[in-house]
Amino acid sequence: MNDERAAQVAAAMGLHVRPPGGGTNVEEKTASVPTPIYPDPLPGFTNSFDLESLPGPIVVDDNGDVDKPIAFFVCASCEDPLLVSGAYDSSADRVWALRCGHLLDQKCLDRSSIPTTPDQVRRIINYTAGGLPILGDEAPKKKRRPSKKHNTKPSVFPWSCPVEGCRREHCSEKRPDQEVWLPSEESGALAAFM
Repeated sequence: MNDERAAQVAAAMGLHVRPPGGGTNVEEKTASVPTPIYPDPLPGFTNSFDLESLPGPIVVDDNGDVDKPIAFFVCASCEDPLLVSGAYDSSADRVWALRCGHLLDQKCLDRSSIPTTPDQVRRIINYTAGGLPILGDEAPKKKRRPSKKHNTKPSVFPWSCPVEGCRREHCSEKRPDQEVWLPSEESGALAAFM
């Protein structure tokens, strides 16, 4: 089959065939494409990583134990190192990803997502047995006869990302039968396993 016939068959099949010896000079084309210019990243984000500062390969000592890895990332709020999952000494070393893209360590997540100050407590959304929302320690306006239904909705604490300039809202919740605040399934922090 000659080249012209092959091109006709390929065209009938919807394929584009470059004629032999012809075509485009890829290097010439890529040289004419301008290098993209990216805006400065928002606080807590980066456009690149300093690869020279990263540690070398994993080191195994004479006993066969792997030295603890050096952190590659830092908490977006306090800039303390974030450890990979295998290097956790305790649950305080956990890493959390916020839905805005920031990574936090456990202490910064706790400081933001667990209400402790009077101002934070006032922002808690509680629910009456009838499912009506009330803020903080606010009491319902009308006195109602107590309902036989039990409140099954969790209390919700809306909080903002602690990274300067972000302020995206996230939520923690506490069920009536729980003692601890947990990330909300819809808008809470997500456990990150690095």
